[in-house]
Amino acid sequence: MRIIVGAAALVWLTRAWGAPPVGLEWSAGFPLPPQEDGRAANGTTGVPVAGEHEGVVLLARGSDNPASPLSKGGDKEACADIYALPLGLTNWVRAGTLSRPLTDGMSAATPRGIVCIAGRADGRNQSRVLLLAWDATRALAVETALPDLPCSVRRGAAAAWDNRVYVAGGESAD
Repeated sequence: MRIIVGAAALVWLTRAWGAPPVGLEWSAGFPLPPQEDGRAANGTTGVPVAGEHEGVVLLARGSDNPASPLSKGGDKEACADIYALPLGLTNWVRAGTLSRPLTDGMSAATPRGIVCIAGRADGRNQSRVLLLAWDATRALAVETALPDLPCSVRRGAAAAWDNRVYVAGGESAD
């Protein structure tokens, strides 16, 4: 109900101020990178890293459903693969591997790279933080450790603004 009321208020405000309503257009985009065995991705969930750095979109797989989707009883499997999609191109390329599989993390793009925050690995919530940056010379994503969070957390939200990264919410209990 709140969403409907909020949307109605937004429409009323844009009409009251004479501003045209905001329009969105969606497209299918580019298919996700294939699974390790070459099969099409059944779904990538819990992506710990997603963002743009140096004109390249970086995506760490998070968790994948290699056999079948979760909705059909499939198991969730953490992945460490990193893929890159240079802006203007349509094919993902393998761009490295995280130091260990990670899922359900948070990420925020910064001028220095994409900050990957906490998540879940080895069956436990994590507190580690890392920076994933695109190295154009080697055509690889480079991982650099940053100071850990004071607590373990997953499934929160992160945003970067004014040279700072903010983290909110999430699940902290293992």
